[in-house]
Amino acid sequence: AGHPATNPLAYAVGATDSTGVIADFSSRGPGREDAVRPDITAPGVGILSSVPGSDWGMSDGTSMAAPHVAGAVALAWSAVPNLRRDLATTRELLDRTAHDVNDLQCGGTPADNNVYGEGRLDAYDLVTQASAAQLGGVVVHAKLNGTVLSGAKITLTSALVTRTARTEARGTVQLGRVPAGEYTLTASFFARRTVRQSITVSTSGTTNLTVDLSEPAPWQAIQGRVTDPAGKPVVGARLALAGETFPAFVTDADGHYTGMLPEADYDLLVEYGRWLAPKTVALSVDGPQTVDVALAAKADRHGYQAGTATAQWVDGGSVLALTGVTPRAGPSTCRSR
Repeated sequence: AGHPATNPLAYAVGATDSTGVIADFSSRGPGREDAVRPDITAPGVGILSSVPGSDWGMSDGTSMAAPHVAGAVALAWSAVPNLRRDLATTRELLDRTAHDVNDLQCGGTPADNNVYGEGRLDAYDLVTQASAAQLGGVVVHAKLNGTVLSGAKITLTSALVTRTARTEARGTVQLGRVPAGEYTLTASFFARRTVRQSITVSTSGTTNLTVDLSEPAPWQAIQGRVTDPAGKPVVGARLALAGETFPAFVTDADGHYTGMLPEADYDLLVEYGRWLAPKTVALSVDGPQTVDVALAAKADRHGYQAGTATAQWVDGGSVLALTGVTPRAGPSTCRSR
């Protein structure tokens, strides 16, 4: 996948033909940091469109497919005004109503892969489910020892929805509108005990919640080893907590690292640079942890990877004296006039 489709904020659209089969020209994923791309597919072969000269003609391309998705979103927002500009819920509805296509030739899962994404667009089902969805708002206020807490990570999850955001300067975060139902709310802040609670979201207004993150979290020992594709230790690899300012761990001459972390769930970003690709590992600290990480080699767009190889000394043979060499004349002197 190329730019701008690799941007994590973009909703990328692949193209299918009139039979629903992926077009040859439609780029496959993955995208940046192995994200699944495209997000969805839509008709993009033999599409009647405007052409220069105030005329009409048939065109092919993902530029034909993307407007189908934009049009479907416009229909849904027209049918459900409360959904307008709510990008998170709109993405969830697009993903949920797309028809899955099992194609694993470029990786992924039958329900979300690097050829069809979440599947084929279904504009009718999108509008139908958007119209039937009973949406309610969720606002969370975080506090620490009675004062507002900015930067707290708030996650709302259910079988269909996952929303994650951080509280702003006033200690508040708006998670937008979500389908009414039961959810698990998780609130976390570095070195504070994570708070989890079940909440019910209704369609009658906005659910307002206050979470208290005053209780300190216990610290636990963490250790592990970072290796390259050959199983050899990686010296100087950095292991940082994504989204946190806590100092990174650094591997020693044996590829080992040790340290302490407060109990919580983290994304551990492991980086070395040079020829090894970065890797993010989900880490749940609820006791002493040993986390070993094997880094993969970077690959270019053609699939070539760097690696290590054992080289042998090759004897160049006998040293020969130089003969028949004519000395060079010295530099000439030039005058300008």
